[in-house]
Amino acid sequence: MDFLMESLTRVSQKVIGVLFDWDGTIVDSAEAMFLSYRYAYDKHLGIVRPKDQADFTMMVPMRLAESSAKFGGEHAADVANSYNWYYEQEAYKTGHVFPGMREALAELRNRGYLLGVASNKSRSRIDADIEYLGLESVVDVIITSEDTAERKPHPAPLLKAAEKLNKEPAAFAYVGDYRGDLI
Repeated sequence: MDFLMESLTRVSQKVIGVLFDWDGTIVDSAEAMFLSYRYAYDKHLGIVRPKDQADFTMMVPMRLAESSAKFGGEHAADVANSYNWYYEQEAYKTGHVFPGMREALAELRNRGYLLGVASNKSRSRIDADIEYLGLESVVDVIITSEDTAERKPHPAPLLKAAEKLNKEPAAFAYVGDYRGDLI
């Protein structure tokens, strides 16, 4: 037990910040994303997509440009635009901050940790959540699909967050909710 506590103390002294995934970690936006996909695919292709929870689970880790290119064909750009429009105009209202997350972020901030977000989603989408949920100024940096060519699990979004905060990547812990976050 003493070895474990000493190890945690050493690690915690080196960690000066925590980076988070957004969707599924800070904000439960699953319903909003599901509804936005459904709206966009119905509008431009007349189909139900995602068909079910398994289809949705497969689509979510992709950036919108990837999923719309894969499933929207020649209507990919329209699907992506309609997804964003619907999310930012309507669907965001179904999202909520996970219980205890506001308090956890506030406590980390009070303890002096730098806080950031590294997401595969778009900035305008996250901004809709931030405004609706009252999360302005909760984190120091937000990295989105517009900031790096690569998406998680590639480390580029996390490296970009560390760069924006002018700190070494090893100074950050990372918290996420899907397999790509673990990788």
